[in-house]
Amino acid sequence: MYNLLVTAREGVWNLPAYEYDKSRFLEYSNDKEKALFKSFTAENIELLKSFPCLFAYEGTEEEVRVGYIRSIKERGPTLFIEYEFESDIDPIPFSSLEPILNVLDYRKSETYRTHWAVKDEDLFERLHSVKLIDSKFVRPEGNTGKLEELRFKAAFSFPGELRNRVSKIVELVKDELPTGSVLSTTLEN
Repeated sequence: MYNLLVTAREGVWNLPAYEYDKSRFLEYSNDKEKALFKSFTAENIELLKSFPCLFAYEGTEEEVRVGYIRSIKERGPTLFIEYEFESDIDPIPFSSLEPILNVLDYRKSETYRTHWAVKDEDLFERLHSVKLIDSKFVRPEGNTGKLEELRFKAAFSFPGELRNRVSKIVELVKDELPTGSVLSTTLEN
């Protein structure tokens, strides 16, 4: 599974955070994903954060980025997300993505609507199949879609006040293990 995040706001993916209207969450998602993520339980938030993301702008002119959501907070009628891009994946020209939109379940009509969809496709496998990313991002176990089935080599869970100290350790461990092998979450009060 992966998150598809599309916005019309120019330059927003250059910022560390963005806010979606809740009514735009799960647009263009299939019924199975809509049922699974209709409520924002702690488990669902962690599951959404475990999926890779495709960050896109409306239209077909801008590059797309690949990364992860690091924080999701409900703020009344909005969902506030913080994210980071995968440093080992360069921005992808939309024209390079266009030939595989169908296999990504990314409909052409979605390119003109700000929304957050959850797709039941293996983003890394699909991007690798057309040589847009390196094979190190492809999980040998395949697309599991469930956090408890992901095979992490290391996991860190820590209170927010220790974020600076622990994040340095997490980065050192990430440098030594294959991409996607480390799960790191901050416990919110």
